[in-house]
Amino acid sequence: AMPKSNPPPAANLLLDKQLCFALYAASLAMTKTYRPLLAPLSLTRKLVAQGLLARRRSDDDDRVVLISVTPAGQALKRRAHAVHAQVGCSTQRSASERKALTGALQALRSALSA
Repeated sequence: AMPKSNPPPAANLLLDKQLCFALYAASLAMTKTYRPLLAPLSLTRKLVAQGLLARRRSDDDDRVVLISVTPAGQALKRRAHAVHAQVGCSTQRSASERKALTGALQALRSALSA
């Protein structure tokens, strides 16, 4: 059984004090930061048609499709890493702070999903 607790002060019920709103607003801000940086990369499900991935049947079992990254795909991967670094810089948090925050959010998601 959960211990009884007093109701939170009214100020704690304000929307901008709520964890759910802080997570929602941070998610929107992260998406807003990523969107213009990812747009030039044209990341879609049509990666084979764009020449970024290659598909071929396995020599051992033709039911198996092998997917590999083309040289153009490798170049795109390097550009994507640059986007990741730019967003990391935009957070104004160190790599260790970002790692800790990511871990805390993953733990929160697990707890809420349990």
